Amino acid sequence: MKRIYSLLVVLFVSVAVSAQVTFSKDTAIVGLKNGHESTSHILISNNSGAPVQISWIALTNTLNNNMSLQFCDCNTCYTNMFGPLPGSATCSNTLGDGFTLDLKVIIDPLSETVTEDYFILEIYNETDNIKDTIVFKTAFDATVGLNQIAEEKATISFYPNPAENSTFIEVNISENEVAKVTISNILGAEVMNVYVPTDGQSTEIDLFGLDKGYYFCKVQANGRILNTQKLVIK
Repeated sequence: MKRIYSLLVVLFVSVAVSAQVTFSKDTAIVGLKNGHESTSHILISNNSGAPVQISWIALTNTLNNNMSLQFCDCNTCYTNMFGPLPGSATCSNTLGDGFTLDLKVIIDPLSETVTEDYFILEIYNETDNIKDTIVFKTAFDATVGLNQIAEEKATISFYPNPAENSTFIEVNISENEVAKVTISNILGAEVMNVYVPTDGQSTEIDLFGLDKGYYFCKVQANGRILNTQKLVIK
């Protein structure tokens, strides 16, 4: 009986280790400027010890189809030259252990007005039956530069995440300000705005009444976007 119990423990540990597929980031900002082509990457790394099968589906795509758009996945680079970007795909080959998949969005806005738009993907690790969400977000090139400087000086954390009825946020920046937290659903609609201190104090955000699913929390202070993070309500 003891030998059987030990074997079960070993099998459990093996399953837990096999799920080590990680992302370089949850959200990638594509900084756009008219007449210039910009590229943004999110890397998927497999360190599970075995090959995994990856597929994806577009949950939201508000990218301006009048711009020059490309999206590169595990199979090919798609373009909107002959139609809209595809809504889903499955990698033709498994992602081997120790290998990295480079998902990238390439955009030239041409003469179009640059707005904040989203390309949100659900990534499905079919081997381990695990799903996660990544976001490509467009913004003015000048705004992206300011955001990068602000993010270097800001420490922002949400916990728990995934959350149920509430989550806590801590914002710590060098200046003593009040931060605005805007929570939006995956369609980009704002569902809540709250104000929190920026001195590292923990502030509870009541999520009661919000549907289960994925949300995005944009943190702003003194006219700057400090960070955008994904929030999951379960």
